[in-house]
This record gives sequence, structure tokens and C-alpha cells, in this order.
Amino acid sequence: MRKSLCLKVLLGFGLGGLALVLGAYAGRHSLLSAYGAWLIGKTQSANSWEAMFVLSGRPYERGVEAATQWHAHPTPIYLTGGLINDNLLAVGFPTYTECGMSREVLLAHCVPDSAIHLFCEGTSTYEEILVIQRLCRARSYRRIAIVSSAFHGRRVQLLARRHLAPLGIQAQFIPAKSLLFHPEIWWKNEYGFLNAFEETFKILYYALRGRF
Repeated sequence: MRKSLCLKVLLGFGLGGLALVLGAYAGRHSLLSAYGAWLIGKTQSANSWEAMFVLSGRPYERGVEAATQWHAHPTPIYLTGGLINDNLLAVGFPTYTECGMSREVLLAHCVPDSAIHLFCEGTSTYEEILVIQRLCRARSYRRIAIVSSAFHGRRVQLLARRHLAPLGIQAQFIPAKSLLFHPEIWWKNEYGFLNAFEETFKILYYALRGRF
């Protein structure tokens, strides 16, 4: 009797687990799409910022987005990040810092040089947020926009909530359109999968280091 009861319990758990797996598999596209939206975080269309900050990394994507936003709402643009592209440095290209490359993209998209300000400091998102914090305090900015890659949004917004919001600085995240994958179906593209995977671990790393 007891053996029969145990078998029924095990069978029940097995069927329940199988049902969960099948349900998750059937709804995987919705779950994965929702996770991509979570990585992007909160965005808004109102362009009420006093200044725009463009983070380093993917300078073409982010530069194009910043230029588009500037033409709709012209404000000073600050380019951060001190990382060096060693491939460009190796061939002697005159512009090899990511902030410098972002500047070239902005100029090519008709943003005047007078609107562009280089602050090539910081080698991580955390360090760049601290640079933004310092600039906002020095220039009394209270409403800013931060341009970065789409899946960078959650981490940027968590950092802004920790390091900018307490100073009364409202940060609006603007996701740049990716050239290599669509955030809505990121799992169908190798670059999108790697991007989501990397960003997930960076969020965990920042959380463990107490940066949020």
C-alpha cells in the first residue's frame, strides 16, 4: 500500500514537472521576449532633458541615435568613456578612442562640433556614471538623457537610481537601435543571445559588488 502511494506521488510530481517544462517550452517566445524587454527597462518618448550623455561602446549605433535625438531636441552632448580600440590604434587611425569615434559619427550626421563635449574618462559603465554625476553637479543639470545599447538599459537605470536620483538628477534612458539583432527576437541571433547573456552576468556582478 505504501509502495503504491509512493509511486503515485512520484508519478504526480513527474507529470507536474513535465507539464511545467512543456508549458515553458510552448511559451518560450513570450518569456524570452519579456526578458529582453526587462533588460531594456523603462523608456519614454518625452524629450525634456537639458543635456545628453552618450556612453562608450558601439559608437556607431549610439552616435546615430544621439544625432537623431539631437535634431529633434538640440542640447549639449557629452561623450564619455576612455576605452581604446586597439585595432584602429594598430593601423595608425587618428581617432581610436570610443568617445572620439562617437564624435566622428555625430559630426557625420550634422551635429555641430560646438554641441559636442568630450569627456573621455571611465572604462566601465559604473565609472562613466560617476563621470556623469560629477558633470551634472558641476553644471547643475537636473534632467538628462543617457544613450546606450538597448540591453544596456536595465543596468544603466539601476546605476542612475543609485548614483544620480539621490542628487535630484532625473535620467531618461534612450536605447540605440542595434545593427546586429532585434531586441524583440534576440534569441534567434547569435549576437543577440551573447549580448543578453553578457548583460545578465554584468547585472549580477554589479549587484554582488553593491553598485546598485
